[in-house]
Amino acid sequence: VATLTLTGSATSHANANDIANLTVVFADSAFSTLPALNITNSTKSNIAVDFADASTATLTYATSTFTESLANDGSISSTIGTTISGGGTFGATLTAGTDVTFTNVPAGLTGVVTRNSGTTATLSLTGNATSHLNVNDIANLTVVWANSAFSGVLAADVTGSTKNDIAVDFADQASVVYAGSFAENIAN
Repeated sequence: VATLTLTGSATSHANANDIANLTVVFADSAFSTLPALNITNSTKSNIAVDFADASTATLTYATSTFTESLANDGSISSTIGTTISGGGTFGATLTAGTDVTFTNVPAGLTGVVTRNSGTTATLSLTGNATSHLNVNDIANLTVVWANSAFSGVLAADVTGSTKNDIAVDFADQASVVYAGSFAENIAN
């Protein structure tokens, strides 16, 4: 029994580069008793090489905005649900700073990722923003998912693995405005 193995890395290895005509020809010296011509399948010209395209997946975000809580204390009450579909799942554990990196997070807040299942995860912000007036809103909080966040797919092959347009919407403190004056009724 002989086992043939292809080694190295093909320069072109997409599914479109598959072949079905790899030829192997054994020389007479490969056999001890008969010439190659007398050995069945000593020449074979229909061996297939089947390249697999990399798996791809898509991350879908339920919303793109974190909203300040009604307490108006800089804490964030909303979360952002994420769903992966296609050729992969989330890894067994997800850790902020390792599997998911949050950047441009307002001071006082910390990004958190929670794995809910193999296909869903939740992004949240904990803490209290140091500056949380409406003027401090941002629209460029960024999350970047690393390869370690996924199973069966690389981050580069996941549409949405980098999202740089997440908003943080702060509210101004409510106020009461008085206008006009009170006048006595003439009938008095």
